[in-house]
Amino acid sequence: MKKKMVMFLAILMMGILFVYSQPKAELQEFSGTLKFIGGNWFLSTGEDFLQLDIAPAEYFTENQLVLKKKLPIVVKGLLGDDDVILVYECTIGESTLVMRDDDGKPLWEVATAEKNYYVVESSKCIGCRLCVKNCPVGAISMQNGVAVIDADKCINCGICEKGDGKLFKGCPVSAIKQAE
Repeated sequence: MKKKMVMFLAILMMGILFVYSQPKAELQEFSGTLKFIGGNWFLSTGEDFLQLDIAPAEYFTENQLVLKKKLPIVVKGLLGDDDVILVYECTIGESTLVMRDDDGKPLWEVATAEKNYYVVESSKCIGCRLCVKNCPVGAISMQNGVAVIDADKCINCGICEKGDGKLFKGCPVSAIKQAE
């Protein structure tokens, strides 16, 4: 019995060390000009055309920045597999606007009633950790073998539910849904 317990603890510790030893994604810098299509901002780099996941227009206005088509811009953020940049900061001319903290949490205020977020149906969760691994902002953690989403960190990207459009297809047992 002691050998089994020691073996179990050793495997558990290796798993914990693996999860916490994974490198955090580094922010990348992208520059180009802005395009506004279908209610979304895009960055045209000359080679790529990338959608920008940025703060609401009100946040820019509060910080005396205006987004305009064809405006040269530099953004720092995380590029997802779906060619969407999760923007942490942007620079227009001499002005830089920080939009997210180091954990990816938005710095603008969003009323809870207006904010959509995702929840895990604990009875369906199989504890596979795929959502934890694929969340771009670390909003998902495991508690008692079940995934839990921190609504304050969640950026409403939907990757946990629907996947990234490439290899990760979202929750394999449909345990994650958008809260209403």
